[in-house]
Amino acid sequence: MKSLILLLIAMSAAGTFPFIIYIALSTIFDNYISARFRYRCLKYCLLLYLVPFPLLKYFIYHRYFSTPKPLNGNVVISLTGKIVQTSTGFYLNSVGSLQKIFIGLWICFLKYNKFFYKANQFFQISTEKISQNVLSDPEIIKIVEMLSQEMQLQHKVTVYENSLASSPFTYGTFHPSIVLTSLSDKNNLPLIIRHELQHIKSHDFLFRQLAFLVLMLHCYNPFVYFFFREVIEVQELACDENVMKYLSREEQRCYGYLLIMTAAKERSEVESRITLMFS
Repeated sequence: MKSLILLLIAMSAAGTFPFIIYIALSTIFDNYISARFRYRCLKYCLLLYLVPFPLLKYFIYHRYFSTPKPLNGNVVISLTGKIVQTSTGFYLNSVGSLQKIFIGLWICFLKYNKFFYKANQFFQISTEKISQNVLSDPEIIKIVEMLSQEMQLQHKVTVYENSLASSPFTYGTFHPSIVLTSLSDKNNLPLIIRHELQHIKSHDFLFRQLAFLVLMLHCYNPFVYFFFREVIEVQELACDENVMKYLSREEQRCYGYLLIMTAAKERSEVESRITLMFS
């Protein structure tokens, strides 16, 4: 157990160190770094937070570069805090006090964290309200199919309509869906749908789920909260950059105006914060 806790702390440090460098460089060279490049840097930090590279290093070293030495005479082997295998199965041997405190604090962080409370609210909303009304408007379905072909999307996209007081959003990893809400501007639906399809093409929902997993694993680390918020913000900026590549100058103006008006409407609705954070 002690080794497991040390591994978790090492993973947390491995992701936090490059993230601090990222924050420093993005603050200094803010006007010279594209959102797409920043997004790639955050994906690298995400990898370090989730993949136990210290464990892989230990495994590779002991598997290929070390030679086990036979035990001579009477040797005392400490099993404190170890996972022991017996004929009846596995059990954890005598967890230390500090380890119990660490595990207790971790559980408390998870239980009382507002992120998890809001996430639970969102998933309740998604199961109860979102997946009830499949869009049946043939014109909008035609727009979705046309843009999907243009953007070379491999997945079939389902479109729902809902009265949620939130901006339109996308969810689903293997079966992506677009939800057109009450704040969807009917006059700019092609731009809205293109934006959401770009999220699907970039697999943004999957990376947001992984960022949320980082938050659960390393909830004791204050930097992961900044990391999670940064992923959300940079995802949207990178999506906007990619969308702008397909637009004419006039369409770019309309798109910018659409973003401003949608954000202004959202701020007047309290419930929209939930869907914005976890959609």
